[in-house]
Amino acid sequence: LLIASSRAGSEPANLQGIWNQYLQAPWGGRYTININTEMNYWHAQTCNLGECEEPLLRMVEELSAAGRGTAETMYGCRGWCSHHNTDLWRWTGLVHFKTRHAFWPMSGAWLARNIWEKYCFDGDVEYLREHGLPVLEGACRFMLDFMVEENGELVISPSSSPENGFVDPQTGRVAEVCAGSTVDQSIVRELFETSLAAAKATGASGAIWNEISTALPRIKIPGIGARGQLLEYSGDFEEPEPHHRHVSHLYGAYPGAEFTPDRNPDLYEAARTSLDFRGDKTTGWGMGWRVALWARFLDGDRALGVVGNLLSFVVPKGETRYDGGGGVFLNLMDAHPPFQIDGNFGVTAGIAEMLMQSHLGRVDILPALPAAWSHGSIKGLRARGGFQVSIRWHEGRLESCEMTSLLGKPLELRCNGLHVEMDTEIGKTYTFDSSLELK
Repeated sequence: LLIASSRAGSEPANLQGIWNQYLQAPWGGRYTININTEMNYWHAQTCNLGECEEPLLRMVEELSAAGRGTAETMYGCRGWCSHHNTDLWRWTGLVHFKTRHAFWPMSGAWLARNIWEKYCFDGDVEYLREHGLPVLEGACRFMLDFMVEENGELVISPSSSPENGFVDPQTGRVAEVCAGSTVDQSIVRELFETSLAAAKATGASGAIWNEISTALPRIKIPGIGARGQLLEYSGDFEEPEPHHRHVSHLYGAYPGAEFTPDRNPDLYEAARTSLDFRGDKTTGWGMGWRVALWARFLDGDRALGVVGNLLSFVVPKGETRYDGGGGVFLNLMDAHPPFQIDGNFGVTAGIAEMLMQSHLGRVDILPALPAAWSHGSIKGLRARGGFQVSIRWHEGRLESCEMTSLLGKPLELRCNGLHVEMDTEIGKTYTFDSSLELK
């Protein structure tokens, strides 16, 4: 599906993509960049389709140029930004009529993560220096100017959590704006960290990087609520939609790597609690995100259960209704009303995370293998650090693993409590047995 809808020189895959059958496409055929467009490409690198990401990366560069005027005119800020929606002409301003849809100047920073992720997989320093670093730097400049100080900490304000809201304890009405929503704080923290890493990788220097380094430790971290859940907003507010399709506050667990068993383990557990509360049945793309999250929480059986929910048959209704839930049509395309390809792409990324993860600076094999997948194999996954990975397993245990080193970087490999570290040579394939011993 991605090969068909996103090739070098074309436009990125959007929600209905090349399969849209209407003269007036749903949501104008635009790109929803508060989750959906990003989800379309979650599997591009891990599933060895990095060349299909070229249209998206080119769009990010074009948005960074168009977004400079938006940052200056709307906010008086340096750098660039974009909001929750764009189109062929790279619109970066507000659209729609509700705050939860319109006001979210964080999408540029989210999209910019694809630049660093590309480098993590392919090690292309020239691309990072010539194309990526200016985009990252501009996104950082905007955030530095846009954040405000609150009790000595830096927060995004005004802030929101895409397409969701909370109950204002003073009025009892649904509100949509706070100071420092968890998703916004996670995105800006990740942006600063990856931008500093990109500057180091390319040998860049200048006052801006010192400015970012100084601001980074001051970014406010999210809180934990009375029920042990990760707070989505700046307070422990009542949720008008406890099972909302968006789980934006869990960005730090996936696609990010801020909440892990090693880094911020308390927030990692709180994020798991939040995901449990949010529920597993929702719209199609929402279940795709949940599959990836349960994989990051190392619960393969729960992730597989959500895959099963996603594969539920839905009768086409010919209208946009969210109360019908998710599922697929008979052709297996995502039935998020009326149809969105991101559900197909998101669940693919989630399944890849069930079988292999590399966001912790190492390659973890079969980290979230469900009991029902007791025997199997997969070929050609890609891991950060420049490794191509093929795996075979039997009775729920690793049988063999092939690692081809594409960049000649050191390898740290883990599986079933076993651990190996070694240097590698470019182009060489290393085959490991069930004990992670080289064959």
